[in-house]
Amino acid sequence: MARHRNIAGSPARTAGETWETISSVVSTTLGKSSSITESAVTTVMTDLSPAGLALVASGHLQRVPLTVIAEPLYLTITIVEGQDAFSAMDEENLNPVPGAATATTWKVYLPSPVGLSDLVAEVVAGSEHASADSPPPESVTNEASASNGAFDLRRLDPKNRD
Repeated sequence: MARHRNIAGSPARTAGETWETISSVVSTTLGKSSSITESAVTTVMTDLSPAGLALVASGHLQRVPLTVIAEPLYLTITIVEGQDAFSAMDEENLNPVPGAATATTWKVYLPSPVGLSDLVAEVVAGSEHASADSPPPESVTNEASASNGAFDLRRLDPKNRD
C-alpha cells in the first residue's frame, strides 16, 4: 500500500528538526506493528542521522524520497523547502502512517547522491534495516506480499493455475 508524506524543511525547520520529524514519523509508524518496536526504529534512525542530516541540508530529499518498506506499507517521504515549506508545515500529517500494523520486517532506503554516497554507505553498513540501494518498485513488493499469504487470490483465475 503506497503512502507518501511531505515534511516541511528549511526555512520552516532546521535540518536537524526536519530529520527528527522524519525519524519520528517513521518510528511511530513502524511502532504500530506487534513485530517491530518503536525504540528499535528510533535507534536505527539515530544511527542514520549523519547521512539524513546531510540529505536534508543538501536539499536532496526534496528531489528524491527516502523510502520505507514494511510490507504491506510502501512509504515515501520528501521534504518541501523554501517559501512552500511554511504552507507545507500547516498541511503536513505527522501522525503514524497507516499500513504497517501487520509488518514483520522493515527497511529504510536512503538516496545515495554523488558527493554523499560514501557517507550514506558508511551509515547503512552492517544494518539489516537500512540500505543505500535504490528501493524496489512498489509493484515488486506488492507482488511479493501477495505471494506470501496463506492463499494467493490470483490463483482463482484459471489462467494463473499450474
